[in-house]
Amino acid sequence: QIPTSDVQLSDPEELKNVSPDVYQAYSEAEQLVNEPNHAGLEQAIDMYQHALDLDGHFALGYAELAIAYLRQFYVTREPANLDLAGRNAASALSYNPHSAMGLLSQGLVLVSQGKAEDGQAYFEKANQEDPGNPEILYQKAWALQHQGLLPQAEQTYRDIIDKRPNFWPAYNNLGVILTREAKYDQAAEAFA
Repeated sequence: QIPTSDVQLSDPEELKNVSPDVYQAYSEAEQLVNEPNHAGLEQAIDMYQHALDLDGHFALGYAELAIAYLRQFYVTREPANLDLAGRNAASALSYNPHSAMGLLSQGLVLVSQGKAEDGQAYFEKANQEDPGNPEILYQKAWALQHQGLLPQAEQTYRDIIDKRPNFWPAYNNLGVILTREAKYDQAAEAFA
């Protein structure tokens, strides 16, 4: 069941209210997690954890740490990373049930556990909490793609493109999926 609460705090509002030390650790983790080829992933995990050591109630930090552990899971295929992702996603939602990233991280965990239908409810709730954020749908599509649910991932990338036609990563990943489905003309169009 998706948690609910009377207190509503968006992820940007929470981030705005953290201490400078927490913000610095979080920002460094964000830079590291986005390095190409997962080069900074382990360091990012350490920096997210450092931010949480400084503020144990930082829901956005737990959510981002959960997503980093999921990325690590897809690199290593070690079940422990999936377990750690699940624990951190649950912590994010326990501290802020309205965190779009917390809801997203829980949905990603469920999809990664093979529970795509259960994950959909969390993706929808995350999208309601932050409706203009293409990253939510992008992460959803990424998880569906990595679980081999290509038609669902394809549709999600198309939904992103309809709402945000300048969000180039959606075109790129749509092209990859269309190539895997042997829809080469459509893939070429997406890549173009």
